[in-house]
Order: sequence, then structure tokens, then C-alpha cells
Amino acid sequence: MLKINSASKSRLRDYDTCPLMAYEKLRKTEPMKPNKNMDIGSLAHELSYVQLSEFSGIPFESRNIEERFPIDVIDTVYEMLTDRDLSIYYKDIQIMGIEESVSINVPGINAENEPMFVLNGRFDIVSTADIDDQRYIVVDDLKGGAAVKKDTDIEAIVYAIAAYEKYGGLPVIFRRISLGSRMVHKETFSVARIKRLIPILKFKMKEYKVNMESEMIPEYIPGDHCVSCDNLEKCQGRKIVHSLQHKVKAAEWAKQYAKVKNKEVEAAVKEYMQNKFVVNSISDGSTHEALPFLNGKFGASINVSSTWQLKGRSFKKADVLKLLAETGDLEDLIAEDLVSFKLNESIAKKLSEEYKIPTHEVYRTTVSLEPVNTMEDEDNDLK
Repeated sequence: MLKINSASKSRLRDYDTCPLMAYEKLRKTEPMKPNKNMDIGSLAHELSYVQLSEFSGIPFESRNIEERFPIDVIDTVYEMLTDRDLSIYYKDIQIMGIEESVSINVPGINAENEPMFVLNGRFDIVSTADIDDQRYIVVDDLKGGAAVKKDTDIEAIVYAIAAYEKYGGLPVIFRRISLGSRMVHKETFSVARIKRLIPILKFKMKEYKVNMESEMIPEYIPGDHCVSCDNLEKCQGRKIVHSLQHKVKAAEWAKQYAKVKNKEVEAAVKEYMQNKFVVNSISDGSTHEALPFLNGKFGASINVSSTWQLKGRSFKKADVLKLLAETGDLEDLIAEDLVSFKLNESIAKKLSEEYKIPTHEVYRTTVSLEPVNTMEDEDNDLK
């Protein structure tokens, strides 16, 4: 029988989202597949730590980024963090730790002689703030995406209790800070509120241990998280449809499964079309050739568009916009292009040739499927 004496904050979050997803992840033996989004998140965190280390004087060392991450991930993250000054979130706040490890302990759950069950986590940034003669512990959870959750979930509760227990019973301010935008969610946990939450969290930890050690398959809860679940296609929970509740769950599973399959088809079509045609040699057009991986039932239309953008990370967008405003070229760009920083060809070439600011043309390919009316289909229609 599997015995579990510790869990990460991420494992508990998975369990709170869908117990079956957490159960399957725990028993997964094959290595994790490469994931570009996870790489982007990891590198964004690391470079943010470097910036805040320089600001606060607290040591943090980043090593061999070029060897550890693909070049497209590095470019994406540098683009994301360009012009982002994270120190604006730390006015009147004293940073005291970067990537700080924490844990929450629960005594033996099934028997008194069992070892302590430990929930492990990590504060991205932990600080102190004095507000109205009261000292607070400020815990920041940096997020690599553009959006942040604005509700009190298991993650926020874990951070608040861990900070309360580690730093002398002080109230806690928990913040989620988006690295992809300027969105911030802030929540204050008073001492009284934390004391009410402690037994709830520790019960959840006991429940996690019991269900993860059990040989019985736990409950499954389908939802948007299914899209990123490795077990979506072979989800065991969807096979149980003996009640109305489970039928509703099965329908939600089917919706999420359809989303994933749709994305897989779109990706396969785009790859096929881009491999078959050289982007520079085609104009907007279409082909009705049957696509082999869709059993010949579909062809595709392909549209190619391009924009000019800054190349590399040597120049800040704000500085380039200021330059364009001074030269009068800014008037040639429409508002929509300014938001996404799309340049037209003449401005891009002027920046490159006159001001030695490198630019390049970026192609965007969109593909749409079209049914192919084969001879066999026509014969069937006649019948």
C-alpha cells in the first residue's frame, strides 16, 4: 500500500481541483512532457527574482539560462518583462526573502505512531509591511500569465497559514502579481481569520493523505482544468454514469475533451500547411487537397499575414514610441497597432536604416478547415 507522509502545495491544489487528477498524477511513472508554458513561467519567475534581488540586496543567483531554456522561451519572457519594474510593488514594503521554503505540519493521521505529515511550499517573495501601527507579513505569489485569480482558494489559505506559523503569528497580506500584465489581487488575513482556517486546512491535508493512499479511485470533478490534464482521454471517472450527477459530470468531461481535440486538429493542420508551403512564396489562397491525418475528408484554407516588430531586446518599446512621436511617424500607426506594437514596413525600415534599431517581419498563419466533396461522397449523395 502506498504511504504518503508529505505533499507539495501544488499537489494539494490539484486535489482541491479534482481528487482523481491528483490521484493519477501521484501514480504517474513516466517523465513529464516538455511544456513551453511551464518553461515560460519558470524563466519569468527566475528573472523576476534576479530583478528583485538587485532591488533588495537579498542574494539570488541565476545560472546558464541559455543552456536550460529554448531560445523562443527566452525571447517570449524577455518580451514579457521589458519595461516591467517590479520594485513598484515594494514601496514601503521590506523584502526579507526570495524563493523562501515553508512547511505546515500535521501529527500522525491514521495512527499515533505515524510520522508527521508535512505540506511543503515556497514563497516567491516574502516581505514585511507596517500599516497603522500593525506589522504584516506580505506573501507574493508571482504568476507567469496575464490574468490572476481573485478568489480565496486553497493556495491562498496555505500561504497565509504557513506565513502565520513561520513568522510569529502576525497577520498576513497575500498578493497574486501577474508578470504578463499589471493585474494584482490582494487579500488580508487577520489573525482571527487564520485561526479559523487552520483546522479546515489540516482536515483537508488529512483527507488528501487518506484518499491518495487508498486503492479506491476518488471522485472526479470535470472543468476547465481538464484541458491540461494528461489523463483526460483515459479519465476513469467518466465511465461511472449510474446517477444524474455522474451524467452531468460526463457531459462536462465530453465538453473539455472536445476542446482538446479541436486544438490538436488546429495544430496539426497548421503544421501540415506550413511544412507544405514556403511562407514567403504564397499569398492568401486556399487548397482543397485532402488532409491525410483527417482521412481525406477535409481540405484547408490558409491565410498568411505579416507585421513588422522590434528584433531582440536592446531597445525598450517606450523609448521607440517616444522617438516615433518626435519624428511624427507615430501618426501613421492606428490605435490598435500601438497597443500590440505592430509597425508598418516603412517605419520599420526607417528605424533599422536611420536609427540602427533592428526590426524584422513576423508572419502569422491562420488555417480553416473545409469539407472535401470526394467522388465517394457524390456517389452516396446520388443514392
